[in-house]
Amino acid sequence: MQKTLLFTLAVTTCFTSFAKKDKTRTHASQKQFNSSTMPAAKTTGVGDTLILSNISSNDTLTILSYPDDGYTSGNNSYGDNGFAERYDFNPADSAVQILGVVTYFTGTVNPSTTATVTLKAYDQGSPERDGNFVYNGFPGVNVLASRSVWLKNLGINSMQDTVKAFLFATPSAVLTDSFFVGYEMYYNASNLAGDTIGLVYTKDGNRNSWTWMPSGGDTIINVQNAVRWTDGKWHDEWFDNSGMAHNFYILPIVKIHGAVSVHPVVKNNLSFFGSYPNPAKDRMNVKLSLETATIVTVQITDMNGHILQTISENAGAGVTLIPVNTAALASGNYLYTVRTSEGDGIASVFSIVK
Repeated sequence: MQKTLLFTLAVTTCFTSFAKKDKTRTHASQKQFNSSTMPAAKTTGVGDTLILSNISSNDTLTILSYPDDGYTSGNNSYGDNGFAERYDFNPADSAVQILGVVTYFTGTVNPSTTATVTLKAYDQGSPERDGNFVYNGFPGVNVLASRSVWLKNLGINSMQDTVKAFLFATPSAVLTDSFFVGYEMYYNASNLAGDTIGLVYTKDGNRNSWTWMPSGGDTIINVQNAVRWTDGKWHDEWFDNSGMAHNFYILPIVKIHGAVSVHPVVKNNLSFFGSYPNPAKDRMNVKLSLETATIVTVQITDMNGHILQTISENAGAGVTLIPVNTAALASGNYLYTVRTSEGDGIASVFSIVK
């Protein structure tokens, strides 16, 4: 049963009150996860393939479960059957094509199960009004790409769950606007038959984007992630569902269209232009731009993730070139990650030819 709680929001010097519907549950247990499981975003010199993320390496990953009730981000006694995370990008910088998703699921799976989930990418729907509340776009009716996956292939393990990547059978068309990625599943809520799964997410408060804002006599609810109830409608995860400002661990794999050397890939304070020369021989430069000064760390690893070199610099605002000495590296492919002290990051693949 949906319960109604009263929350009070301060707007300038006065207060505006509004009712917030919340699935209030008791006796919740929390499971913690290691944020090091988060994959680095990757680009290639040709094709510019990235993993976008609303989750930083500094975030705490968790999930809430309830005895005989399931997960807030999975199958449960309420019958929730869809979960989706929104991703935004600047169309002036690039256009994107969605190739697949990276997911992090947990829970239990019956070894003999035949159940599946359907991973999907959606366009962003138009704003929806509900009285004085305006929801800033739920997952739209247009499914951009999809793939069905057996529960037993989601990476859920009794000893240690694993991050998994899934490519769609057919990539989406090239997009120039915000989109959602998520999953849907159908089940009998009164008989889960040993299948109790959910998406891992960040702890409450790890969401960076604004949750709501006043606009005239309206309250604008920014739909960062959404849950589809048994009524067949999408609901805002924070405002209508759990009351938690967090991000789901479902990350889109996208192909960036546009010249990255001219249009950077932007992650908050960090604008990334790539590296040159690529292939390199004895030296390469990582090019980036910062809105504000920060500490930037470049880490060189082999393709298995073994750290070979770490460089940290106090970088000022504006364009920065970080030189990397590659003379000691043998010919082959390598990965480098770029991180700021605030947690913004991206990664790329480069080659050494000697």
